[in-house]
Amino acid sequence: MSVEPSLNDIISVVGFEPYAVIQYGSRVAGYASQDSDYDYIYIVDGYKPRIRYVYRRAGDIYLSILVVDRVFFEEDIETGVHGEFVAGRLYGVYKPLYNREYVESMEFMLKKRAVLEELSLLKIKYGGFLRYMKIPLKYFLLSRLWKRIMAYPPVRYSYYKMFYGSRGAENFRLALEKFEAACREYMEEGLLSLVDGYVVDVDVSRVPSSPSEVVKYLVRGLSMYYTHGMSASVGIDVFLDELRSKLSRGGESIRIPRELENPEITLSMDRCFFTVEDLDIESIVKSIFGPGARVIAIRRKGLLSSLSLVDVDLDGGVKRLVVKKFPLYSSLLKWIWIFTWLYGYKYFEVDPTRRMFREFHGLFMLRDRGFKVPKVYGVVWPERLIIEEYIEGTRLDKYDDTEDGYLKYGYLIGRIHRELGVSIGDTKPQNVIISGGEPYIVDLEQFGLDTNLEWDLGEAMLYSFILGRRWGEVEQIVKSFLTGYLSACGSCIDVLERILSPRIIIAFAPLVPLNIIYRIRKSIDRLLLSS
Repeated sequence: MSVEPSLNDIISVVGFEPYAVIQYGSRVAGYASQDSDYDYIYIVDGYKPRIRYVYRRAGDIYLSILVVDRVFFEEDIETGVHGEFVAGRLYGVYKPLYNREYVESMEFMLKKRAVLEELSLLKIKYGGFLRYMKIPLKYFLLSRLWKRIMAYPPVRYSYYKMFYGSRGAENFRLALEKFEAACREYMEEGLLSLVDGYVVDVDVSRVPSSPSEVVKYLVRGLSMYYTHGMSASVGIDVFLDELRSKLSRGGESIRIPRELENPEITLSMDRCFFTVEDLDIESIVKSIFGPGARVIAIRRKGLLSSLSLVDVDLDGGVKRLVVKKFPLYSSLLKWIWIFTWLYGYKYFEVDPTRRMFREFHGLFMLRDRGFKVPKVYGVVWPERLIIEEYIEGTRLDKYDDTEDGYLKYGYLIGRIHRELGVSIGDTKPQNVIISGGEPYIVDLEQFGLDTNLEWDLGEAMLYSFILGRRWGEVEQIVKSFLTGYLSACGSCIDVLERILSPRIIIAFAPLVPLNIIYRIRKSIDRLLLSS
């Protein structure tokens, strides 16, 4: 047999009538050498061994035929229960030799499942950030290839040749067709949007994120080896030939592209810079503002602060940035203490990654609605960093025009409560900068956790009077702040009645004397009577 085998040749070797026949491997993908195998998947109804390799020498070449029972094959397609040992070959390019319609429907089913599984793994790792991500179609392919490489390293060479060889661009196009079709079907179902080859606007609430998704991949890797063992019933001469072939390929010097070694570097965001790589601050700044940007100063805002101020030279002008870090340990004790102290009344997020998302999401949501908040320039995932605009101004707790500052801050909180109906979470005056006469909220890492609106008002006022601060301005601050609040959210008057609940008083009693709390209570009562 000196020419390419025909379908009849393959059928005669196997001896069973096929349900479908698929050719795959180097001969289809365009990187075969003269002595490369001809590789086939041969699907049979009711095949009792379930899966077996059949090898046949034909002149100077081998026919490598993976004979598989149809039910076994479909199980691997639908759930990956057999480690995708057979199904995974459809991630690459192939040629359907028999029953094309069936084969293509199986590829579509496989890739639709793969998209949802990959979104699930991204959600487990990145949480709510997933909804802001731009995910190129090729990410789904690359991620599946990389997982197969991790489970079975010899396929590294094959994938490199298939997708980065002379026919790489065409093979990418063919392999991505069904991924695109799957994403379009998900788009019709409202799970995501597909724009210019990118998956965006993922409905994160509909993406599963159980830890079992991670376990599934560990089990799948073991299942692949088990299935491999089931399929391998060949003679020693064939085994030695295969081994020599793999060793020969493995000795060839190849340089795996970075996107195949770490598919997540292809992820991005439309609205700000995003990276999964551990970059220094100079590289981050250049990525955001261009190669001409230059860091001229970095300083920590305080000894224990998670904020750094970075001055950047941009074509002769200096721009100041805030780099906010969400460390795992240093701020954990603070939030655990607060969480415990207020347990049962007000929930606070402790996990640093989720606090990072709250900050990010709150800044975008509020800015989109016209509220005064810093602009987000970038997210650096490995370091849990958000790079934000620096707001030049004066903190509200140090602002001289008390009446104007608190009136506008109350109005700002009232608008958020009226329009969004969620708690800001950490409303102390230190988190508000008065710039150009307008209040900016600069700390949103507890944003949107619940609808405990009275907490926002209680903290904003009571925190103004801790440790002897502004005790002489109680009536003025309360009146200005709540007047501003009611002018923006007149329907929220019931929230005022709950401001000084016993639980809020207990929360601040160690820092605010009871006589000050009593004066605040009286000021609130007078305002309620006049409303």
